[in-house]
Amino acid sequence: RLDGYEDQTKEIEVKGDASPNLGSVKLERSTGTLLIASKPPGATYTVTPVNVVGFSTKSINGTSRAGGGGNKLPTGTYKVALERPGWPAFAREEVTVTRNGTTTVNHEFEEGSLSLSAQPAGAKFTMNGQATDKFPVILPPGPVQAVASLAGRPSLTNNFALEKDQQLKHDFVF
Repeated sequence: RLDGYEDQTKEIEVKGDASPNLGSVKLERSTGTLLIASKPPGATYTVTPVNVVGFSTKSINGTSRAGGGGNKLPTGTYKVALERPGWPAFAREEVTVTRNGTTTVNHEFEEGSLSLSAQPAGAKFTMNGQATDKFPVILPPGPVQAVASLAGRPSLTNNFALEKDQQLKHDFVF
């Protein structure tokens, strides 16, 4: 048995003292499926072989889907990393793909939202230093600094501790 490959059987006929002709045996990799999903879908992923017999160390890149995208891979151990711009990266160091099996990596990028407005109208806004004019803004949970600027007036700043699934609204009054 050759680790990482399908078992092969072959019938041979032995005649007297003659050496049997075994011919050639095609090696076939053992494979399984790796499903990668994220909430929300659309995160980029990288799958890197860690311990995979006879497989290149080249990484596989893709984009996650809601139900998980399937990758048929040789059996072995892989590292899976998921990224979403503005969110902390997620990585699972040891993901094992088994023969004829399905392994799932599913990650939720937690989020909340923040909507800003100002009185009088016409203010410009930044959140964590990024200008924005479309609300609500979807953000990872954690600290958020919002700044409102209105011509001829001092800027106003407010700090928020955004939590998972929280929908905050704030009205700056100049």
